[in-house]
Amino acid sequence: KPIAAKNLNKLFLSEISKLKYMPFKCKISKFFDDENIRDLVVKGYSIVYRIEKENNKIIVFGFHKWEEFLKE
Repeated sequence: KPIAAKNLNKLFLSEISKLKYMPFKCKISKFFDDENIRDLVVKGYSIVYRIEKENNKIIVFGFHKWEEFLKE
């Protein structure tokens, strides 16, 4: 569904843009042992990002859909 995909994309971009005001609002990533790497959860998707305080940047480097059961 192209329209649903565009709306979801807009939602992701909107939520990511809010991070510039409060980058530490999301929980510390469960994948990394680093307080500067966080997970932003939107509609069941995790967006993993790094906060670079010294460069005043947020870098998104991971994106995945949560699944309850993994297939073998």
